[in-house]
Amino acid sequence: MAKNIAIEHKNLDDNFGFSKEGYDALMTQCQSEISTSESFMLLKWQIWRKRIKLMNNQKRNDADIGDPLIFPQFQTLLAALYNDELNVKFNPREQGDIGVTENLNPLYEYDAVLMNKPKIDYQWDWNAMFFGRALVYMFEYDRKKKVPSPEVINMMTFYRDPNAKSVNGDSKGRNAMRWGGRPILLTKKQLEDQKEYKNINKITVSDKTDANLAETEREIKDAQGLTSIQSENIVGENSQLTIYEHLTHHNGKKVVVGLANGNTLLVRYTILKDQEEWGIIERSIYPDSLSWDGVNVVDLLEDKQRARSVLMNAALFNVNTNVHTMYMYDISRINSASDLDFAFNKHIGVQGDPTGAVQAIPRAQVSNEVQFMLDFLQKEAQVATGVSEIKQGAMAGSKRTATEIATVSEGAETRFSLSAKIFGWSEKEFARYWYKMYKMHFNDYIDKKILRLNGLNGLSWRKLGRDNIIAKVDPDVEVKSNIVSEARRVRELQDFNNSFQILASSPNINLEFLIQKNARLNGTKQNEMDQLFEPTPDQIIQREENEAISQGKFVPVNPNDDDRVHLVELQKSTDGGAKDAHQRAHIEMIKVKAKNQNIQGEARELETVQREAKTLRPTPELGKPEFNAPKILQTA
Repeated sequence: MAKNIAIEHKNLDDNFGFSKEGYDALMTQCQSEISTSESFMLLKWQIWRKRIKLMNNQKRNDADIGDPLIFPQFQTLLAALYNDELNVKFNPREQGDIGVTENLNPLYEYDAVLMNKPKIDYQWDWNAMFFGRALVYMFEYDRKKKVPSPEVINMMTFYRDPNAKSVNGDSKGRNAMRWGGRPILLTKKQLEDQKEYKNINKITVSDKTDANLAETEREIKDAQGLTSIQSENIVGENSQLTIYEHLTHHNGKKVVVGLANGNTLLVRYTILKDQEEWGIIERSIYPDSLSWDGVNVVDLLEDKQRARSVLMNAALFNVNTNVHTMYMYDISRINSASDLDFAFNKHIGVQGDPTGAVQAIPRAQVSNEVQFMLDFLQKEAQVATGVSEIKQGAMAGSKRTATEIATVSEGAETRFSLSAKIFGWSEKEFARYWYKMYKMHFNDYIDKKILRLNGLNGLSWRKLGRDNIIAKVDPDVEVKSNIVSEARRVRELQDFNNSFQILASSPNINLEFLIQKNARLNGTKQNEMDQLFEPTPDQIIQREENEAISQGKFVPVNPNDDDRVHLVELQKSTDGGAKDAHQRAHIEMIKVKAKNQNIQGEARELETVQREAKTLRPTPELGKPEFNAPKILQTA
């Protein structure tokens, strides 16, 4: 049920073109959505605030000790996933967009620096691990830098649709977020610099700040041990105003609504450029199809840290009682209890034999069960997250054989690679939406961008316009985990090395291809491969022929061609009848050469001469066969 909140009408500088009825309807809609979200999210916010203290080891009394189980497990997993570089590659969907994707790949790397992507990734990964699902806003485009301006959202102040299972839903848009929002703090100048905001002079610096935002800030300071720091009471130019930024649907459009003064004043109404989807990229670590949050790391560890803390403090109490022991004494032999107070060189008078006059009260010792439970909980935490002691950089609690350590490490790597693949989904969406932002905001004839390239021959610069960045058909985005790719490369290299000698000794083997594959499996980069392996005359000839074939022109084969090399290069041309005919002609030529050793010998002899002279023959004229080949080979 929505709260009955007043709506400010009087003396507005701008009502954004709404009638009074339309203005009231919009404000009532936003207030009801915010109230619904607040009721739903309140319990989650409270749990997350407690967990922040628990992770920071502040959820304890001063006399007690806290167990830091969550922090090392969390940080080790975070380090493994953050250290994994997700490589993004744009691939063209048609022949004419090859040049565009060749610009997009280095441009994405260049923009990653401008967007401060490493810091964005760290915050994004941290939020995904702590909250289960993390969001990055991609609404803003920096006109000065000509680059999207992503922002990681604080989930502890995010109001979301209770029925949403993801931001944009499934492939049909089902279970998508209908609305969502967050409170933000901005100075008056920041509001004025953003042209979308109106009625700025009507915003008051008052106690109508967002209660959840204020409570979250207090809890975070408390978790950092800053309980003595009071809320700031700043007046003047640096005072901050609370604005609630609300995403919703209004009049069939996706819009951003800005509210102030306790959500009673409309200060922003912006229709978003992208009406197909919300410009929000989400990242999960252990997602499921049934809920928004899925499972997060703290869900798996919180109970175990609390239990270990209870056991450790119980053991500490036991140790303290044994250090400060209680005693019984015989009042018939000791006159006063004060005689038992400690002092240096003190003499105490005892009536009769002092033996047995004072006796310690027996106390229970710390049992082996305590250590067993501590170890058990530690092991359960490692099983839950896959973060073993070795992964944390600590020696194993018991001796392990090399085989056992390798087996455990391999199992952990498998689980990390799963999380890395899941993170790859969001990285792919981020790259896709980065490209979409260029489509929406990078103007033709106005915007230009200078791209700096660092190649083997040094630095070079390339000037890009819209036609150099935007493809005719949106490119495919490919994302590969560096950890997963590296593990696969090592396995393939081991298998390849086992068979390399046998393959290389075969007389019919393509030795150059074998050497190039060996170089790739050893991690040689593509630009280095281009320098190491110069194209052969047959490769150059076929690449030139591919241009004509891609235009649908039929190109004849030459008896002097190395048909196998031509067939490999031919696969890079556009599919069509011309390509199929040229491929059949080369296959028939291989058959003819196999039957006619003279043709084959002459072809090899001519090829040897060409290699030694390092000269290239001219491309044959299209449609004009150069020898009396069978009719099936005359494809023109």
